[in-house]
Amino acid sequence: MPWDTLEERPDTHQILSQDSKGNQVLNTGFVLVQNLPFTFDMLQAWSECPTEKRYKGCGHWKKNWSHEQRAFSEFIRYDFNPQGDNIVPIACDDAMSWPGAVDERPGPYRLLNDCQGRFFRHHTWHKERPREEFQDSAMQLLTRLLQERVKQNVDTILIEESKGQLGRR
Repeated sequence: MPWDTLEERPDTHQILSQDSKGNQVLNTGFVLVQNLPFTFDMLQAWSECPTEKRYKGCGHWKKNWSHEQRAFSEFIRYDFNPQGDNIVPIACDDAMSWPGAVDERPGPYRLLNDCQGRFFRHHTWHKERPREEFQDSAMQLLTRLLQERVKQNVDTILIEESKGQLGRR
């Protein structure tokens, strides 16, 4: 999971993306997991967190923003990461947000860091963008492959107008 973007409430300067211990929240909109002995227990505990069977106070996140993200950051990450090496955050700049997000942020809150989503992009708002970006990426890849094939096979696909035939230039 990447570190979440830092959001501030401009009127109070309260940082919204910190847990009750003052640590930056992890953004659960993008999750990579590894099949380790504790993984399924952790996911089960996270799923059941709002029932409060295991974590008193987690039920608060059933109806309050940022829901499962905050439940994970408030409870699960501390329970399943005792030495700090089971849950390894991904840098915000690598897997969070997108170029231009700071300028496009709707609403009353302000982003304090300009994460670029260099390897993965997580669109917290503008949910239509992943499809558009995937289409652009796929077309760029296909175009690059096509250009390479044309370069490799130029002698067999080029028609010289003066000769009216396939072949060498």
